Amino acid sequence: QGDEGDLFYVIEEGEADIFVLNESNVEVLVRHCKPGHSFGELALMYNASRNATVKARTDLKCWCMDRDNFKYVIMGSSIKKQQRYLSFLDSIAIFGTMNRAEKLKLVDALIPRKIEPHSVVVRQGDVADMFYIVERGLLVVEQTTPEGTQEVVNEKRPGDYFGEIALIADMPRSATVTAKEVSVLLTLDRKTFVSLMGPIEPILRRNVALYKTYIDY
Repeated sequence: QGDEGDLFYVIEEGEADIFVLNESNVEVLVRHCKPGHSFGELALMYNASRNATVKARTDLKCWCMDRDNFKYVIMGSSIKKQQRYLSFLDSIAIFGTMNRAEKLKLVDALIPRKIEPHSVVVRQGDVADMFYIVERGLLVVEQTTPEGTQEVVNEKRPGDYFGEIALIADMPRSATVTAKEVSVLLTLDRKTFVSLMGPIEPILRRNVALYKTYIDY
C-alpha cells in the first residue's frame, strides 16, 4: 500500500490475501484471492499509488501485465465493469449511505458467480460463510417446516441480497436458496463482508426485525 502501481496480476497458482490500512493504521484483511482472481488494476486505471497490500499465503504463480499493455487491452473493459457495478449498487437503497470511496472498495472485492437452474446456493442448517447480491436471474427461498415439508417463503430478484443476518449473528442458514433460472450473484466472503460493510451494518442489523418467519438465509 502506497507503492507506485506498475503491474496488473492474475493468479494462476496459489493463494494471496489483500490488506488495507484502517484509520488506526492497522492492516485489515479485505479479500482472499485464489487462482483466477486478479489485483492491481485500480492503481493502473487511475495512475494512483497502491491502495492495498497483497501478501502471498502460499507459493504464487502469477501472470503479469505492464501499465501500457493493461491500458490498451484491459482498462476499457475494467472501467465498464466497474461503472456497471457502481450503477447497480447505486440502484440498491441499502448502499445509499456508502460514499463513493467505500463503494469502489466494495466493487473491487465483489466476485461474480454464475448459478445454473436448480442449483442450491445455500442450504438450511449450513454454516454461513458468504454474502450474496443478485445481479441477474431469479432464486427461490424455501424453509423446512416442523412437519418436514418444504415451504416457499420468498423469491430473490436482481437488486435483492441475502446472507447478511446469518453472518452478523453468526448463525447457521435458516432457509435454502435455489436458482430458478440461470442467475449471476455478486459475492463477498465473511472476512471481506465484515471489513467492508461496516458503514451499513446498523441498517443490516435493523433488518432483523423485518424477518418474521426466519432470521436469515
